[in-house]
Amino acid sequence: MDENIASVGVETDQEDAARLMERYEIFNLPVLDDAGRLVGVVHGFALGALGGVIAYFWKDSEYLALVVGVAMVANLVVARIIGVIVPLGFRALRIDPALSSAVAVTKLTDVLRFLVYLGLASALIRLIVGSL
Repeated sequence: MDENIASVGVETDQEDAARLMERYEIFNLPVLDDAGRLVGVVHGFALGALGGVIAYFWKDSEYLALVVGVAMVANLVVARIIGVIVPLGFRALRIDPALSSAVAVTKLTDVLRFLVYLGLASALIRLIVGSL
């Protein structure tokens, strides 16, 4: 496995990041903090935890908090994956990704976000209702 993965820090200018992406012909560039952690992952878990805490104090249900927190983290991961796959798919089909990627990514992430949240909630509905 290659240890020399192209990445940028949180203070990197957007133009420098764009030049790096163009030089290596890549579509995604990980953003790392000073400790070498992926910033998106840290933010995703922090937002998921915050959403779970708010849900817990709002309805006093640890299972609802679990559903909200896990759904938020899962949604961020799914959106990131779709944001990479759709433009690459359009490029493979010889369609300009700039023309329709935004619409396709938004539609897919919205649908999957809805399915993840409702799927988790329906799987845990008995626990959620029992804890209220």
